[in-house]
Amino acid sequence: MYKEIDLQNWSRLDTYKHFSAFELPFFNICNNVDITPVYQKCKINNLSVSLALQYCCLQAANAVDEFKLRILDNKVVQYDVIHAGAIVLLPDNNIRFCLYEHTADFADFQFKAENTRQEVLATRQTQPRSQEQDVIHFSVLPWVSFTSISHPRGVNSKMESIPKITLGKFFKSDGRILLPISVEVNHCLMDGYHLGLFNEQLTHAIHNF
Repeated sequence: MYKEIDLQNWSRLDTYKHFSAFELPFFNICNNVDITPVYQKCKINNLSVSLALQYCCLQAANAVDEFKLRILDNKVVQYDVIHAGAIVLLPDNNIRFCLYEHTADFADFQFKAENTRQEVLATRQTQPRSQEQDVIHFSVLPWVSFTSISHPRGVNSKMESIPKITLGKFFKSDGRILLPISVEVNHCLMDGYHLGLFNEQLTHAIHNF
């Protein structure tokens, strides 16, 4: 479910118009996040670190309204809830896309995500639901502790508005576990301030996992 934003009374209208004129109105921030609490709990309880991190990111994104905004048919809408459009790596190292449903409880999230993953591994088919607008595009690069990253864009990508979150290879530094994370968004819908809010919510989700 979503609601349409009244553009004429939207406080962001001028900024929205400004960046709508850009050919590529996207910006990307990469930084290292301390994931030590999540990493330790996952190792103690034999949980998937990758799923736990995607869960925390999804909790954070749902706590920031701007991450739920999308541009649809020249309208701006805000979804009630957003989910994870995730990647499944097949045995031959090709990828397919699937949907990890947002839930408040991690055990429920992990159960549904694992069932989804097994379904995609069995069928080798991308789930159409993962291609909808009420998602965030998640990808994981567990082989590279990147410091920057870019994403492919379609020919008519100007009004693409789905945030893209990429998780890299975590590493140890001064006794902590750090994760490279990239967040790419459409500047029409949010600014650096909102990515700062996302990072605050992500830190909160990690420490309360």
